[in-house]
Amino acid sequence: MKRRYQGELSVSRNEMVDGAKSMGAGAATIALAGAAVGIGNVFSALIQSVARNPSMAKQSFGYAILGFALTEAIASFASMMAFLLSSVFQPGSPSCPWSFSGILHVFQALTGILESRILWV
Repeated sequence: MKRRYQGELSVSRNEMVDGAKSMGAGAATIALAGAAVGIGNVFSALIQSVARNPSMAKQSFGYAILGFALTEAIASFASMMAFLLSSVFQPGSPSCPWSFSGILHVFQALTGILESRILWV
């Protein structure tokens, strides 16, 4: 029997994995703040360009919407990864991402393909 010392913590592997998942999900949500800043920059540039040259407002708006969509795509990928880290991946399960079945599970979750037989055709 191992003697415990005062101040020694007993933490199981699953608790450590849960803590790491929480930290990873929190780090993934930092990208949402970056996306918010990027979207603000896109639309502030739109306002400045329309103020300088109102005749190009229609074309500038199209470019601004394109910039908004690309920036928002990064935010959606970050929130998707935060969701996957926090709720989908369980240690020791077949959905763990460090195995082929885990990668297949993530692919199915992202694409909506429920039949894995499609991949083997």
